This record gives sequence, structure tokens and C-alpha cells, in this order.
Amino acid sequence: MSSYEDVYQEKVKIFFNYLKEKNMTEAEKRARQKYDQAHKDNYRNYFIKCNKETDADIIKYLDAVKNKQGLIKELIRAHIS
Repeated sequence: MSSYEDVYQEKVKIFFNYLKEKNMTEAEKRARQKYDQAHKDNYRNYFIKCNKETDADIIKYLDAVKNKQGLIKELIRAHIS
């Protein structure tokens, strides 16, 4: 499978996960949180700080993006390949 196909499939997966979460009931959200808590060792969190003055262009761009996580992962994968 080409890298383009991998990226496309990943974007489709992210999009459908977004739709599922958007339409989740409260019980489904609680179940999701319980699952996430049980599997927290499988995940890592990274945070960045952006300065409103020096990083204004980045802030403006990220504010316009719905899937920030997907964008950042895509850019990193493109950078390391």
C-alpha cells in the first residue's frame, strides 16, 4: 500500500471516529472514558505552548483546523518518512 493510501485510510478512520464521538450518548461517553482509563498505558500526551504574539500565525491556522491531532500526526509522519 502506498503512503498516500495509508494517509487516506487514516483520515477516513479519524473522520468516522469523530462522527461516532459527536453522536455518542452519555452512557457511551462514560464507557469510552472507562476504556481509555483502562488502556492509559498505551497512550502518550504531548503539549505545546503558543505565544499569542510570536506564534499568532500558528494559532490562527490551528484554530481553523477541526482535527488538530490528525494534522499534527500527518505532518510528523511526512517529516520522518
